[in-house]
Amino acid sequence: MRLDLFQSHQDEAEGFVVGCHLFFDFPEYPSLSRDFNFYAIEELPVKNRFLVLPLAALAANCAIAQNQTSYDELVVTAAKVSQTVGETLASVEVFNAQDIEQSMASDLPELLRGLAGVDIFDNGGRGATASISLRGLASDNTLILVDGQRVSSATSGATAVQHIPLNLIERVEVVKGPKSSLYGADALAGVIQVFTKEEPAPYLNLSYGSFNTYETAAGYSYKEDSRSFAINFSSSTSEGFSRVEDGMGLDADDDGYDEFGISLSGAYELDNGDNIYANFLRSVGTTEFDSGGNDSIDFENQSLRVGYDTNLSENFSADFELGFAEDDSETFSSNPSVFQTQRYMFNAQFDYQLADQQVLTFGYDYFDDQVESTQAFDQTSRDNHAVFAQYLASLGNFSIQAGIRSDDNESFGRQTTGNIAVGAQVSESIDVVVSYGTAFKSPTFNDQFFPLTDFGGGTLFQGNPNLQPEESDSYELLVRGNSGPFNWSASIYRTEVENLINGFAFDAGSGIFTAINVDEADITGGEFSLGYALDTWYTKLGVSYTDAEDSTTGERLARTARSQANLDVVKTFDQFDVALSIYTQDNRISGASRLGGYGLVDISGNYELSGSTRLSLAITNLFDKEYFLTSSFSGNFQTEGRAINISVNHKL
Repeated sequence: MRLDLFQSHQDEAEGFVVGCHLFFDFPEYPSLSRDFNFYAIEELPVKNRFLVLPLAALAANCAIAQNQTSYDELVVTAAKVSQTVGETLASVEVFNAQDIEQSMASDLPELLRGLAGVDIFDNGGRGATASISLRGLASDNTLILVDGQRVSSATSGATAVQHIPLNLIERVEVVKGPKSSLYGADALAGVIQVFTKEEPAPYLNLSYGSFNTYETAAGYSYKEDSRSFAINFSSSTSEGFSRVEDGMGLDADDDGYDEFGISLSGAYELDNGDNIYANFLRSVGTTEFDSGGNDSIDFENQSLRVGYDTNLSENFSADFELGFAEDDSETFSSNPSVFQTQRYMFNAQFDYQLADQQVLTFGYDYFDDQVESTQAFDQTSRDNHAVFAQYLASLGNFSIQAGIRSDDNESFGRQTTGNIAVGAQVSESIDVVVSYGTAFKSPTFNDQFFPLTDFGGGTLFQGNPNLQPEESDSYELLVRGNSGPFNWSASIYRTEVENLINGFAFDAGSGIFTAINVDEADITGGEFSLGYALDTWYTKLGVSYTDAEDSTTGERLARTARSQANLDVVKTFDQFDVALSIYTQDNRISGASRLGGYGLVDISGNYELSGSTRLSLAITNLFDKEYFLTSSFSGNFQTEGRAINISVNHKL
């Protein structure tokens, strides 16, 4: 244990600083890797669903390169039914297979980095603990789904986004704003849904880059009549670099990373038109970290869903899913530990078309969390039952989305959330959406059930079984338009959060540290994005501003930059294309430190060697800018300097 006046979150095996900038280093407890601070708050494509809500028939017919979300692109995350982006009543961004391939991003956080309102930070490069947060709220206030399944750790509440292989992802949908009325807990800031590859053409990808990084990916699919099957593999290995600066008193050696991933998918259409489908994703590997010795973590993450959808009548459909997710980590250090969480899920959803362009969605949602660990948790399982309903309608120039959900959790009782959004088409190319929603975040097993533990130096910690969920109210005004080659959106929002959980507060009565509901926060912000796509040129600009503060103390919330901007420019030629990306971000607070703002420039290019083979080159951080995302008591955690990657993609 180390006790200093600062806050830090080093790696998946590191501890956290809490209140008064205390720092605790617990390499043996990777599941405790989450932010503690007095002032910081730090579903699958639906089959046979009805297409509803033609809010604005705004067509983006130009060819899109890189990420420009077309109004005609179908999404399912915003309302749990298929809609075009132009029909949704929310701020939505989409990365399709082409966007992901052309981005040449190394992992999921890097792919999403340039989106307005998205904040990314990690603790020392690829393989280190990474987080994705939306609109100034902590990363565990964003619900992350893989093929419709919750994949976060039940003990820490964090999702291991760094271990979701990007080579196995076909699509990502980002919905900003509260969605607890549809998905339940942890959707205060929004929902990010990852869809694994289902029907890729057979392919082989090979790449080599800085830090002696090798990557291989391959896939094969089969489809005949009513049957389809796909299998994809991904392998990554890197010698890495030291995750910590010299002089931090730790073993400042290179920290490597090895990962192997596999995804499987299959579907079968019965004679009556009903469908049976399944998706499976698994990633296993080892990531090294610095904590005074040859320290590493073995990880295993997997998710599975099996579904059956049917049309009960011409206007009535049903979808039933069974799901499973597992998040396991084993730490090898002077104090080894094991944390394993498993989640069993069931969802039943019914869609009934009440009238033309009016759909009622309702259903039942269940999950059960189970924990196994070298720590003797006071409670090792809890379940959650929920019912939900949603009404979607397009009535002339107006559209409505209204929903309500009731969750009954074994450990903290009932939570009821709701939302309402009204959209109006004010012209042929502009629509306006006003929305309000409530949401909540569940306390984690660490918060509630961590056993009484002496971390040394007289520091005792125990979970608080009486802890209540964090709760929020959010308001948003969204204006968006599409005219010729231009596609734009602008939004302003406000979120008020109460019952914030201080995960490491000192209880003078008992003389121990515990978790309590104490803080409140106010977040006000705005986002603007503009896309231009015409002929062989594509440009996208994204800008956001976030004012996130503790409403009691007036302090800025940790790990939130006030402003950020991103500019992408792509030029396409006959056989090749080139891309330039400029990303800037304001300063942020990390513990007792204020980390300076920074700007990065990336360039990339693709050259078609033949109709089936493409050569790609990417240089990130072109000017080798030194910047930091997380600090500790004696220094900052490293980020990549200039990095070069070359790859060959061959479609068989």
